[in-house]
This record gives sequence, C-alpha cells and structure tokens, in this order.
Amino acid sequence: MFVRRGVRFFATECKRKTTTWDPLHSLELNHQSLVLLEKCNSRHQFKQILANIMRVNLICDTFPMSRLILFSAITYPDNIDLAKLLFRNFTPNPNVFVYNTMISSAVSKKECFGLYGSMIRHSVRPDRQTFLYLMKVTNFLSEVKQIHCHVTVSGVLSEGSDYYLWNSLVKMYMEFGDLGYAEKLFDEMPERDVSSFNTMIVGYAKKGYCLEAMKVYYKMVGDGIEPDEYAALGLLVCCGRLSDVRLGKGVHGRIERRKPGSSSNLILWNAVLDMYFKCRESGLAKRVFDMMAKKDTCSWNTMVGGFVKLEDMEAARDVFDQMPKRDLVSWNSLLLGYSKKGCDQMAVRELVYEMLIVEKVVPDRVTMVSLISGAANNGELSQGRWAHGLVIRLGLQIDAFLGSALVDIACRGKEDVETAEMALTELLKLEPEKEGGYVLLSNIYAAARRFGYSDKTREAMESRGVKKVAGYSSVVGVEGVHSFVATEKQNHP
Repeated sequence: MFVRRGVRFFATECKRKTTTWDPLHSLELNHQSLVLLEKCNSRHQFKQILANIMRVNLICDTFPMSRLILFSAITYPDNIDLAKLLFRNFTPNPNVFVYNTMISSAVSKKECFGLYGSMIRHSVRPDRQTFLYLMKVTNFLSEVKQIHCHVTVSGVLSEGSDYYLWNSLVKMYMEFGDLGYAEKLFDEMPERDVSSFNTMIVGYAKKGYCLEAMKVYYKMVGDGIEPDEYAALGLLVCCGRLSDVRLGKGVHGRIERRKPGSSSNLILWNAVLDMYFKCRESGLAKRVFDMMAKKDTCSWNTMVGGFVKLEDMEAARDVFDQMPKRDLVSWNSLLLGYSKKGCDQMAVRELVYEMLIVEKVVPDRVTMVSLISGAANNGELSQGRWAHGLVIRLGLQIDAFLGSALVDIACRGKEDVETAEMALTELLKLEPEKEGGYVLLSNIYAAARRFGYSDKTREAMESRGVKKVAGYSSVVGVEGVHSFVATEKQNHP
C-alpha cells in the first residue's frame, strides 16, 4: 500500500530531479539499501528496501532502479507487478539494461514488442541482447525479417564479430524455412565459427537438404575448422535420410577416434543407432548398442522402433523384454509392429493389459489408432470393437484421426456405406474445416465402387475451401517423435 500511495509524489520528484548518472561510481553496490537488496529473499523485505530507497531519494537514479527492476522482474518474478509499477512511474529515463530486463520478463509477444517500440521512441539504442530477446518470441518469418532490418540499422552487427547474433539470425531463417536468406546471411558473415557451420549443417539436415548439408561440412573442413559433435549429429541425420551406410560408417569412425569407447553424449550415440537402422543395418546398430557404456530410455526405444520398422518383431520383442524401464513410446512402438503384422488378437490384448495393469502405463490416442488401424487392415472387426470399447473406458477424446480409424473399422469390413455416411456426416459437422472426414468418406465410396459419390465428396471438399494436407508418417528419432511430410524435398546421390 505504501508503494502505491507514494507513486504520484515520487513520480513528480523524479521529473524534478536532474542528477547525472555516473556509471563509474553508481555501479558500485556500496549503498546500504543496495547491499540489503542483494540479500533480499521475500516480497516484504523488498518493499521495506524500496521504502528506504524512496526515503533517501535514490528512487530516480538509474542504477538503483535497474537493480530494483532486475530483482522484481527476473530474480523473483513473482514480483513482476512491482517491476512494472516501478518501470512506469519511477524510471523517467530508462537505459538499455532496464529495457532489456523488462523485455526479457514480458509474458506476451505483444508486450515484448510494445516495450521495444517504447525503447525506440525514447531514443534508447538497442544492443545484441535486445534483439536476442525479441527473436525468442517471434513465430513468423515476417517478424524475423523486421528484426533483421532493425539489427542492420542499429549497426550492432558491424561492431566486431558477434558470432552469436549472426548465428541466431541464420538459425531463425532456417527454422522458418527461408533457406535462401539463411545461405545469403551465412555467406555475408565476416567470420564464421564452429557454431555458424553447425547451424547450417543441422538446419539443412532437419529440412531434408542433405547434399547441401554435406557441402557446408566440406567447406567447414576446408576452412580449417574442426567439426564437433553437433556437426556429427547433422551428418548422421543426413546419412540416415540418404541410406548412405558408407558415409555413416565414416562419421561413426570419426566419433570413435575423437572419443574411443565413450558414450558420454547419448544424443550423438542414439543418432548413430538411428542412422544404422535407417540404412537397414540392424546388426551394426546392435553392435553399437551393446558397446554403449550408458543407455537411456531413448536408446532402448530407438532399438525397439528400429527393429519394428524393419519388421523384425522377434528382435524388437527381445530388446523390449530387456528394457529396465518402458515408457509409452516403448509400448506404442511394439504394439504398432504387432498390429501391422497381423499378430494373434489375444496376444495383442495381453500386451495392452500388461501395459495397463502391470506397468500402469495408460494408452493414448496414438496407441488406439495403431490398434484400430491394424485391426481394419487385417479385417479383424472384433478386435476393432474391443479397441473401441477400450477407448470409451479410458475416456479418451476422439479427435479426427481416432474418429476416422473407428469409422474405417465399422464400415470397411462389411462395406456398410450407409453407416459410414451417418458417422462421417456427424464428424463433418464437428470439424467441417478438417479434411479427414471428406477423404475417408470418399475412400469408402471408392472401395464400394461408387466412384460418382467419391468424386462428388472430393468436389464438395474443394468447394468449401478444405485442402488435403500432404500425407505424413511419424517416426521415433534421436530428438523424439518427428513427422515427415510427403512433399518435403529429399536429396539423393
């Protein structure tokens, strides 16, 4: 209450005060109140210190204010309301540090850019940290380009070799898909460090531009920069995408030569496993796995998922049974494999019951879509009905994918077009903008050889502005579950 009552009085005093802030002296934490602030650990103590700073008329000095705002906005963010109060009413001449503190603590993009706008209007020159904070909240390519323009105009990039800011801009362009501009910016860099090359290599690898990633790697080596583990990770992703086991072995050998027998970087070694499976070299993957001194859940899941993709369910089950700890990804991988292979219905049910009752792992929508789709593909209607009952008992929300799978197993077995029409009509009412219901209904008409109805369904979809999303598949990789769209560019040797 004291703070709020004093706002108007001290704001007036701040306007009257014209003392000059001398950073050579004011940066010293030698005032009693500032010393106490460094030891403060509660909101109540903070208010007492603030009252004392007001009493001795330090409230309008920039450095004491910067410490108060830093404490209330960053050190103890529960006091962000006090930080905003102090910034609005007691900081008539905020410097770049104060603005950066407030920008970094902003809870929304609108607030963040609003503070930056205020900064520009008050002729406070932004620094590299300002732009790095802004880049953290961007989610559109147009925003990245605007920040890049401001960075250029501010002259921050011309003040020496600021690798981190250059690399951050390149990474942002990569992530938002403007690879051409990322390349241009990379080429314009006055100097490049190992992180600069890594940003390009990993960025290309994630987007599927494997040959471009390799070119950057060779340029890196040609410039005399020693590739590190991040570069190796990007190369391993490329080797897997290209199914180039010869190149993959070369990268693996380089990793071994740098740290023979070491498994300290689990992400890197899990990438080696993933690469060998993508190259269909399960034996080499198993050899690397057995030699790893340390293994995490991702290591085990990579092995299970790898064998499942190669349809070696015996090996997948063997690894699965040896796992010290199984999570939802482990179970989903194995159940997907059995569902696709047309395994005995009772065996699949026993697995699900073991998952639920013994290990207390609750199935999700991915689990159920795998079970239901497998039942539909294998013509096992009773298995699909059992899975549908499990969905109801678990209380899972039926989204477009799960709903489509259920409709497919009610209707496909007996070509019950009438039931499909009823179910999918309801689905289209719930999600008229989604393409799933239209596509499935069209496919069911086609399966029943009612091609005229199939074409009309597609036409209705297009007339309503609903576009079919490119097909995709989800896979378990070294960084989690990834979805790869069918239209993404793939490079081949």
